[in-house]
Amino acid sequence: MTFLDFYVFDLSSLVIILLIALFSFMAINYIDENKDENYAFNVVTSIILGIFCSIFYSYITLEPDDILTTNYWE
Repeated sequence: MTFLDFYVFDLSSLVIILLIALFSFMAINYIDENKDENYAFNVVTSIILGIFCSIFYSYITLEPDDILTTNYWE
């Protein structure tokens, strides 16, 4: 069993990653006083935040497993 077997990277995951990364980068750059010195750190932080948000969104939108309690053939 793999660690992230529920996560499938597709177009919706890419859009979530890009949007969250863009908005978080804009917010971090707005707050940060040393924008030029911390540019690479801000980019990496926002991309990692986007990836984690995409994984979290994929996890919370899983369909629950329904346990079959009756005989299937009857």
